[in-house]
Amino acid sequence: MKKILLLICFALSSYVSFSQCTNGTENSAVAALNDGYVQELSGTVETNEYVTVTNIIPGDQYIFTNTHNNAGTLVHEYITIRNSSDVIIVSGMSPLSTNAISVTTIRIHISVDAACNVDAYFHSLSNVNLSKVTCNKPESPGISYKSDTRIDFFWSPPAYSTPADYNWEIVPNGNAQGVGVIVSGSTGGATNASSGNVLAASTSYSIYLRSDCNASGNSTYLGPLGFTTNSSSPPTNDLCSGAITLIEETSIPDAASATPTAGTLLGGAGTDVVAESCGGSTGNARDDVWYKFVAQTTNANIRIEPSPNFDAVVTLFSGNCGALSYLACSDNNISSPSFEEIYYAGLTVGNTYYVRTYYFGTSTPSTPTFNIKIWTTGNASDADGDGYVTAVDCNDNNAFIYPGAPEVTGNGIDENCDGMYTWYQDNDGDSFGSTIVVTSANQSPGAGESASSADCDDSSVSIYPGASEVTANGIDENCDGMFTWYQDSDGDGYGSTVVVTSSNSSPGAGESNISTDCDDTIAGVNPGATEIEGNGLDDDCNPSTPDMPLGIDDFDLNKIKVVPNPFKEMITIYLPSGYGHDRFDAYIYDIKGRAISEITSEAENGKVIIRNLNNLQQGLYFIKISSKSDGKSIVRELIKY
Repeated sequence: MKKILLLICFALSSYVSFSQCTNGTENSAVAALNDGYVQELSGTVETNEYVTVTNIIPGDQYIFTNTHNNAGTLVHEYITIRNSSDVIIVSGMSPLSTNAISVTTIRIHISVDAACNVDAYFHSLSNVNLSKVTCNKPESPGISYKSDTRIDFFWSPPAYSTPADYNWEIVPNGNAQGVGVIVSGSTGGATNASSGNVLAASTSYSIYLRSDCNASGNSTYLGPLGFTTNSSSPPTNDLCSGAITLIEETSIPDAASATPTAGTLLGGAGTDVVAESCGGSTGNARDDVWYKFVAQTTNANIRIEPSPNFDAVVTLFSGNCGALSYLACSDNNISSPSFEEIYYAGLTVGNTYYVRTYYFGTSTPSTPTFNIKIWTTGNASDADGDGYVTAVDCNDNNAFIYPGAPEVTGNGIDENCDGMYTWYQDNDGDSFGSTIVVTSANQSPGAGESASSADCDDSSVSIYPGASEVTANGIDENCDGMFTWYQDSDGDGYGSTVVVTSSNSSPGAGESNISTDCDDTIAGVNPGATEIEGNGLDDDCNPSTPDMPLGIDDFDLNKIKVVPNPFKEMITIYLPSGYGHDRFDAYIYDIKGRAISEITSEAENGKVIIRNLNNLQQGLYFIKISSKSDGKSIVRELIKY
């Protein structure tokens, strides 16, 4: 029994002695900054080494971390802190927090565990003086999208403070923070931001980013974080939703016999699926491009051939872009990346599968071109030669019908074999649709569907090709691009009942929306004109308005003379007795009823002389003479020669 107790005591004493981890050499000596920020003490310390840290403030709260990266996973390991005399102060797994340090210089030993086991990794050793923390900088920045005009970036909150907001700015590469700012903003607390489409292609910039901790102030800026925009705009297959359709070739004996499809990562801006761990490591999938194919057999070979060679990754997914399921990947040819290839058995014939490829690293190669091949050695029948075998082709007798074929809207044929048909939307139910395409399971048009896209107004059931036109309403009821109006030959704004057609959506020259002109050859005759008495015309198109001289019974017509008539430049009006010195108004009208001259004159010795008529054109005129004293008037015909 005594021997057993002695063995146990010896084992415990040996463990305690060993767990102190005193062996090893010094990696480096560093002075603690004590500024409240994370301070990297060493990025290359190994488990047989220690780091000497000076400028420690006794009694302050510190936290120490010891980590290494194992295939993309951050691993925390053991820390032993000693003073300069190698007396242990505190030990434990990373992160190790303590306020028990009472000296200004310490030695930090690292190991895998309390038994002081070692590994072959380089470790990162860091510390923070928690007693000095106010507002720390953001951490772990990264880029989620980078095109020729835009960058989206992200970061992690600082581990030891809680910002209420973040401020960021982008400046030309090489500029200090705040100098030549291209774009800037704050996020409201979100840990991501976008420049918007304000950047120039193939141009280098720097990002600066800081925390805003309200009452605790702002952190210093993290940065510069450099990047260069892409030289070209994003490709159509930059995201899964734009995947390019390829055909899985059948009866292909080997990769050399398969048909290559050229592709490029150039312009790859972002991804909607994070990189997977492939071959024991995880790359950066931001520049990925996407393809899809319909499985024609139960197995397929998928091959990427980079040219020039770059470290490509290729991945196979099932499902759809909204819910992809990882099936397989290839990232084997790292040292000599002439190709990457997946062979996958267990496909479901007729199902669609998605393939993506990307460059493993974070910076896309300058010439990221490649060929992609998808093939199988299996044999299958393809009667119409469209590349799709009978098992997946819904009509193997028609080369224009196959999975993924372009749909022809309104023909009642399911060209792409998805069981659906495309029609034009018919909102007003007049059997004619707009140009909006709708999809349904109806092989002939159902409610709200039409085979025609010729309806020029799908909100009105009375407007469609062939509908009856309503004259002069400014509406093209029959969708022929023409409008009907009433003919306005004399241009007075009033038309006759004659209908004319034009492309004018409102009345143009010779057109009117009114059909009440009783004489469309005289501009002065229309419903809006003033009746001229005695000119023999129905000027206002109102038969109830009398066309006779006022007071004609009180004038002796045989005694009213206008001479000379025809006239050249003046006329004399001889009045009957009783009007010897009255004042008169004389109005001269042309044949269209337009007043062209107005004269007020006093009779002298029973006559009124009107001069300066030489400016009138030759033709027929009317003169209306009205007495100022009794308002009576008379009309005479005049001829100018």
